[in-house]
Amino acid sequence: MISFLILANGQQVAARNMAGELWLADLEQPVSSCRKIWQTPGGNFNTFGSGPMGRCCLHNGFNRGEGWLVPTDGSRPIRLGPTSGGLGGFAVDETHSLAAVSGSFARMNMPDEPVIRILDLNSGETRKLRGEGESGYWGLHFLSQDSLLSWGHFGLLLWDLENGTYEKLSQRGFAGSRVDATQKYLLGTAGDQGTMNYNEYCLVDIPNRTETLIPFPETSVSRALSPGATYMVLGMEDGRVFYQPLPDGTCHLLLWHKTCVDDVWIAPDGREFRTVSDDGVVLTWQVPAGPPSHDLPHTDFVNMLRAQTNLRVKADLEAEEGYTIYYDTFPGWEKNPTW
Repeated sequence: MISFLILANGQQVAARNMAGELWLADLEQPVSSCRKIWQTPGGNFNTFGSGPMGRCCLHNGFNRGEGWLVPTDGSRPIRLGPTSGGLGGFAVDETHSLAAVSGSFARMNMPDEPVIRILDLNSGETRKLRGEGESGYWGLHFLSQDSLLSWGHFGLLLWDLENGTYEKLSQRGFAGSRVDATQKYLLGTAGDQGTMNYNEYCLVDIPNRTETLIPFPETSVSRALSPGATYMVLGMEDGRVFYQPLPDGTCHLLLWHKTCVDDVWIAPDGREFRTVSDDGVVLTWQVPAGPPSHDLPHTDFVNMLRAQTNLRVKADLEAEEGYTIYYDTFPGWEKNPTW
């Protein structure tokens, strides 16, 4: 199995496989430019993420309690951990001078503790932050060199790294959370504290200490939040992509991917976003405008499709599928296609 990740710069895609290899591809370069940048000593690793600005990849051996910070420029990787239990959250700050890791149980009866280790990447010194609850943290995110977010079964915490204390921003359990580019909002799947039932989307306004539940009927595999939390994009296991304006608005269903959408990336200006599926297909989407295409009357929907492609479908009773596909004359768009 291969999983893909769009780096924070939006210009590169990382891929990891069951052999523990980490590959990197530049989206503006030919496929042949794809290169192997790391081989995990222990073999397969379970999850991976991107550091700020896409300068490094972070990945962990979930069942082994160790992880690695792998620079994309070929510099020497840095080992993160070990932790009690499996490695849960991991993060690096924007200056790449601090890293944070936390353990979290990967299976029942695995040792675990609510501890975050802060590693100074320049001096190699490590210090511990101790929280509350019965388990560690699924995710970590540096807001600055002085503050850190952590989330897991026992709430969303905002840490003051100077004095080692924390403030609980939410009592809910959080998983799969993403912070927007302004560092003011967090979007995650949430549920009752101490449970594994994360079946709601929760938007947290960090400066104002407020949270809003966002009604949505399905749980996504991947998600991203636009700058200023004006919309969210959800990637689904079956390849569907949803664009949802916030705090409310008409949802757009975007179809193209054929397999699971592994990751979503939103441009810093919020005007476009990218998705990558586990077959390696990367798509760039313009932010939808106007009525959702899936709600258009049939004639308008067909006309919209015709305006964006010269691929045509024609009924054919002699064909096995009942239709044939052919290419029509394509003189070029008279205007940019819109959704």
